[in-house]
Amino acid sequence: MTNSVEISDKSSNTTSDCLWNALTRWHPSEGADSDFWGSLTGPPLAILLKEAGYSIHQQVEILQFHHHWVVPSLGSAPDSNSAAKWQTILNPNGIPLEYAWNWNTSTGKPQIRTSWEPIGSEAGTNLDPLNQSMYGEYLNRLAKVIPNTDLTWSDSLLSSLFSPDKDAYTKPGALDKPSTSVVAGMEFTHPGAFRAKGYFVSRLPGQKLPLPLSHWSKALSALNPNNKRAVLEEFLTTNSEGKGLRPYMAAVDHHAGSSGSRLKWYMKTASTSFRSVREIMTLGGRIPDLDRELDGLYDLIKKLGHLSVDHPEEKETVLPTDESMNFLGIPKTAHYFYYFDIAAYAELPVVKIYIPLQNYRKNDLDIARTIVDWMEAQGRGSYGENYLRVLQGLADGKLEECWGYHTFFSFAVKANGKVDVTSYLAPSLSLDERRSGI
Repeated sequence: MTNSVEISDKSSNTTSDCLWNALTRWHPSEGADSDFWGSLTGPPLAILLKEAGYSIHQQVEILQFHHHWVVPSLGSAPDSNSAAKWQTILNPNGIPLEYAWNWNTSTGKPQIRTSWEPIGSEAGTNLDPLNQSMYGEYLNRLAKVIPNTDLTWSDSLLSSLFSPDKDAYTKPGALDKPSTSVVAGMEFTHPGAFRAKGYFVSRLPGQKLPLPLSHWSKALSALNPNNKRAVLEEFLTTNSEGKGLRPYMAAVDHHAGSSGSRLKWYMKTASTSFRSVREIMTLGGRIPDLDRELDGLYDLIKKLGHLSVDHPEEKETVLPTDESMNFLGIPKTAHYFYYFDIAAYAELPVVKIYIPLQNYRKNDLDIARTIVDWMEAQGRGSYGENYLRVLQGLADGKLEECWGYHTFFSFAVKANGKVDVTSYLAPSLSLDERRSGI
């Protein structure tokens, strides 16, 4: 393995910062809320696009989309106490947006995605208890701009995952607390396409989360007329590790018809041993020939967690909460997360694991270097220095003092045998960072 890539000074990101500033400087202000969210989320996206190798033309178009479509939909800026006015699941610090750096192959470039929660002015009130109005407006605009947009599956999930009686959500005790029910996503391909996605967290009046598997199965049945979920649901109901998985979200693509669309079903489990990971990633042996790839994943998990090289696979791998490292007040999760990618054209789902990086007792510099070194060992380290510059740009050159920019790291083996890995990043450590100037 080669030595860790060293971080250079921040001047390398000056061009991308200037690009965001140049694009927004002459636009009239859309209000204090948009000004706040733009300054918080725009420059980091500019850095990501530059370091991922997007052309100037692509950078300009994506940043214009972010400025005109995403930023105005992020809701009210935090109050004077830096408290978020809406509880989002995207970031524990209250920022309703997340970036994804989908790592390059040995010959390609990284690809950037963003996910955000559109937050309407009446979110959480009796007029919009589930905060879905702004998302609906976004979808209507999207269909007019992106060719071949297909909202059939999105409409189906909005109908089946939520009660048709919207007034029922406004009654006392109907919801544990107002929180995320819909999330928008956009993937930016290097050929220049925008690929829209939608994420749905089912909420039913008077029922606590997580909702039962039977509810999800019924809701998703319309999207799988050929019952492509059958293998997965057999695993969920007969396997000991499968029984421990709890569904919490579903996602669909908006850019293709039902014949080419994929249903993504998200679940979480309290089991964090690597024996559990192997069992779930292979659906109890139903997906064969993954030993080499999973051995590589276990090597990364052990390095992230400072675990011994002979850490037993039957022992839990997620570390317990260490409050001395929790200087931002961000709660740590003690779960692993998975999604099951169910395509109409595939016999078996693709399984992806999400590793919560805030569990590990490492600062963001350590995490970044660990991931970069691992990517180099996989023969995919050509953008490692670029990735470190991204993190250094987010942290204003103080990455070794930061903990919280890394949120998740995901790993999947696609149907073609290729390993797909993604780093998920927060735009900022906290809502008060922009206000206090730290």
